[in-house]
Amino acid sequence: MTVHKFGKSRLLPLHATTRATLRSYAERRDRHLGLRCGPHFFVAARGGGLVMQCVHRVFWRLSREIGLRCAGDSTGPRVHDLRHTFAMRTLLGWYREGANVEEKLPSLSTYLGHSCVRDTYCTSRHAQT
Repeated sequence: MTVHKFGKSRLLPLHATTRATLRSYAERRDRHLGLRCGPHFFVAARGGGLVMQCVHRVFWRLSREIGLRCAGDSTGPRVHDLRHTFAMRTLLGWYREGANVEEKLPSLSTYLGHSCVRDTYCTSRHAQT
């Protein structure tokens, strides 16, 4: 899948089930909205880009529904935490496999959309503390 961020595009590997789900979503979105979705892949109910406040509110509600947080919790996982979990699990997997992490880190940096691999080093070090 090609992803665009900060004017750059890159290819990201996606599992076949993820590709199928995204393809199904895009077909339903296009049938429902036609051209009203503009350049956005994920859109609000009437087209247009998603508002991050709404994304966070929906994630908060869904995380309660699936048991990631209790109804009275004022803290809990955030959408962005999924990204950190992915990064840390990837790094730990490489270490466990005995892979050359230093050599592989630019790939992780690309997946995360960092413009500089240094940002991935900083994120990784911060997450370990």
